Amino acid sequence: DGGDAPEDAWVGEVIQIGEMQMRVDKRDKRCVLINVDPVTTEKNPLILRSVAQERNSCLGVYGTTVRPGRVALGDSVSII
Repeated sequence: DGGDAPEDAWVGEVIQIGEMQMRVDKRDKRCVLINVDPVTTEKNPLILRSVAQERNSCLGVYGTTVRPGRVALGDSVSII
């Protein structure tokens, strides 16, 4: 059924990471670019195929900033 990741349930919610708040607008449908290793430029079609089979081609989310702010490594993510 596409599997569930935490961010799938966040669509329509506002999340806070550090000082920043973001509305999660929709899931991110991935394209073939994720098959390309950014360091070596080698292509691996199994990556997108796996995302298509396991996640209905979606991985990640798009969002809109509600309140700008500092985000740092280790900041917690919460739905507000």
